[in-house]
Amino acid sequence: MYMMKKELFRVSLPSEGMCRVFNDIPGSDYSYLGYWNLEQNKEVVKPNKYITLEKNFRIGAPETGKKKPEGDYIAIHDFIESYAMVFTEARTDISGNSYMATIIDKNGKYILGKS
Repeated sequence: MYMMKKELFRVSLPSEGMCRVFNDIPGSDYSYLGYWNLEQNKEVVKPNKYITLEKNFRIGAPETGKKKPEGDYIAIHDFIESYAMVFTEARTDISGNSYMATIIDKNGKYILGKS
């Protein structure tokens, strides 16, 4: 964890040189999600744009049962083959929570448009 401007951030282990950065949203179960690029040593996506209910900052969990080719467990929002899926909006419908999502590259640029 690290502090910046009186905000508490949590940082994940890297996946393809990218660390997920979480900033909890006060009074909410949600967190904002951003990314730090270790190769460029800079923040490429500020943790104020995308949202997540996944507060798991590990690379992944055995409960998912899914593994990357190199053997690490997959976690939501990890980069896989240079791309990550991010949630742009949470919605509640008849089936419960659902999300609008998009795909970004390691520079934080949209691959599929905004949602």
